[in-house]
Amino acid sequence: MTKRKHLALVLFFSLFAADFTKASGNEITNFVGDSYAFLLSVIKNPTQMGATLPSSPFLAKAITKHIKNSKKTNKRILEVGAGTGSFTREIVKLLHENDILDVVEVDPELCKVLQAKFEEFKNVHIHNISILNFKKPYEYDHIVSGLPFNAFEISFVKEVLNKYQDFIINNGTISYFEYAILPSVMKLFMTIFLMNEKKQKRIAVFNEIQDFKNSFSFYKKNLVLNNFPPAYVHTFKKQPKLCSVTQIDDKPAP
Repeated sequence: MTKRKHLALVLFFSLFAADFTKASGNEITNFVGDSYAFLLSVIKNPTQMGATLPSSPFLAKAITKHIKNSKKTNKRILEVGAGTGSFTREIVKLLHENDILDVVEVDPELCKVLQAKFEEFKNVHIHNISILNFKKPYEYDHIVSGLPFNAFEISFVKEVLNKYQDFIINNGTISYFEYAILPSVMKLFMTIFLMNEKKQKRIAVFNEIQDFKNSFSFYKKNLVLNNFPPAYVHTFKKQPKLCSVTQIDDKPAP
């Protein structure tokens, strides 16, 4: 596929990715440029990438909302699976002088993109490594995950979630997204249509994520419609579990 065809495909999908009548010119330009770089990485490493387009600026705002609302100083933030930096760009807007952002991205080409974009920020550190091999330099106040877990094997998902549990401080927050196919609908679809081996793998991932949710006493889910495809943002807070999980009704993010 030629570069022109790549760009045409990105522009076509970007029309559906977000309601850009609400976005600034810079956000549109950033999204289209990110889409092209991201698509090239997907073509080169299809099994390593969990998505085919970068996240929209609206999803980035939703998944970093808890950082924006934090009053804490000297924050330690970890971003995993940064891709072309859709979430990173939003996080750096929220950084204060003594805050630190560690960005973990396994794809070397995407790391070059991230280094070029954020080299001026002295408190942003790009790590070209798998999260499974990343050694925490400290515990984190916030973890933002760009890994769509439903795209990966159960062993990987389990190890990543264990890492997140180990990396986060008490009262720290963990946020990740998943594309907006209701888990119950997805499970039904898998039961009817997928071959037994694939079905068991997907159900195992589904159950692992459910167990992860149930290990937190605070859980919030928001629906972001202005993304391709639409996505849910899941946010957890690590604190002593005194009661069953509290789920706040879904509300589309602005």
